[in-house]
Amino acid sequence: MNALETGEAEVVIVWRWSRLSRNRRDWAVAADMADLAGGRIESATEPNDRTAAGRFARGVMTELAAFESERIGEQWQEARDHRIARGLPSTGGPRFGYVQRDRFYYPDPETGPVLAELYHLYLAGAGSAKLARVLHERGIRRGPAQDKPWTYQDVLGLLDAGFGAGLLVRTPPRPKNNPDAPARKLPVWEREFRPGAHEPVIDRAVWDAYVAARRARTKKRARTTSPMLSGLLVCLDCGGPMHGNSHRDTRYYVCSRGSRIPDVRTVQLSARMIESDVTRWVLELADELSARRAAAESTVERSTRVEMTGRRAQQQLERIEARLLQLTLKVADGTISDHAYRAAVAALEAERAERDPAAAHRPYRGASGGAPRRARETVADCPGVGGHRAGLSPETTKGPREIAGLFGR
Repeated sequence: MNALETGEAEVVIVWRWSRLSRNRRDWAVAADMADLAGGRIESATEPNDRTAAGRFARGVMTELAAFESERIGEQWQEARDHRIARGLPSTGGPRFGYVQRDRFYYPDPETGPVLAELYHLYLAGAGSAKLARVLHERGIRRGPAQDKPWTYQDVLGLLDAGFGAGLLVRTPPRPKNNPDAPARKLPVWEREFRPGAHEPVIDRAVWDAYVAARRARTKKRARTTSPMLSGLLVCLDCGGPMHGNSHRDTRYYVCSRGSRIPDVRTVQLSARMIESDVTRWVLELADELSARRAAAESTVERSTRVEMTGRRAQQQLERIEARLLQLTLKVADGTISDHAYRAAVAALEAERAERDPAAAHRPYRGASGGAPRRARETVADCPGVGGHRAGLSPETTKGPREIAGLFGR
């Protein structure tokens, strides 16, 4: 459907109309999305007539698919209700510690005592990771093929199910406004149990003690940030990441692979020791970076000052050049005498040399003795300079700056 909306495809082909969806609402939404996108949905094994009769036939087939889906769901619900009425789990499949014969469950002479021992070990103070390691050491695997290693989550799920106590979990109803939502997973002390038809491997007193211990040992953890180095530390024994954990107000980092992979040690590291060293290293690095930043900022500040000084000097040099230009224009116009011109140019040249030492080696060309004479000769050859002395119109006159350009640098 996304390909239709983005224009990457024009047709969506399904094997049968029912393969698109068996839900009436979902099917209607998908068909409407295809129409709005300018595409279409076609079946590979059923008619695709786009006439009114074809759309009616398609509607009938989708309604039949929804009916079949609901009928199958009702049959499965009847089967589950029948199993529950007989004291069986709502779904079949193997259960650890039990063997299945004629749809009923009986304690396994090999794994049944192990299941009971897990409850007693937990009551004795062993944690879920320790129980998983006990199963590893005994070569006991989980899963239908008995080929998967145990994790501490698997062990807690096994014990919390209550199957070894002869109980079955009553599944809480799904919300009416969202029947497809998964059932909410409740802690073991909040779950509702019903008696099963199978024989328990532990008595009710052990089960009640286990539930009380689970509730007492399960801490309500406030929403806090993860430990500082969680996921950043690497176990040197197996190469896996280490994550933060705590026990009785003692924080530590542990390699989680050690609790779920056989022949891998459970490596632990004191959080106080490693975090203090890392904190010291980070602070030293921060001091070094601060010094580098201060040096960089100082360099930028000096560069800015130098740039501003250079800009001011350039502006002053430009003003001196403008004043020299004005002097050249005035001597060309006869406004000032040659002696005054030379004295003013010498003063400006000295000031320019002070501002720009390199300018001392390239004196202003207008400072030569013949400059006033050449300027006056040029004025005589260029009528209209200095007002309208030659009696010409302003359109035919040259400006004083054009005259001065002849004597520029």
